[in-house]
Amino acid sequence: MPHQRCRCYFSLQDSVATTVMVNDKEVNVRTITVEDRTGKVKVSLWRNIAAEPVVLGDVVAITNIVVNSKRYNNEESLSSTQFTKIEKTAHNID
Repeated sequence: MPHQRCRCYFSLQDSVATTVMVNDKEVNVRTITVEDRTGKVKVSLWRNIAAEPVVLGDVVAITNIVVNSKRYNNEESLSSTQFTKIEKTAHNID
């Protein structure tokens, strides 16, 4: 899948942080909901990017994310990659 860029609000009331086992190693993952004027989508932030200091209402640019090939509860979702970056921005989403 191609990498995508979006500008959206983090909606951290839906944030869930956990640790999962990947290849016999504990890996941090945080699932958040991002929203812009077109809708909402869940994003899984893996490893170091899971600790990014973003809060409810921050407007951010997310780069190098991928669309997950499997749907959970019939919803599309996105995942970070080793190249994902999150930048706070002053842009308005309207």
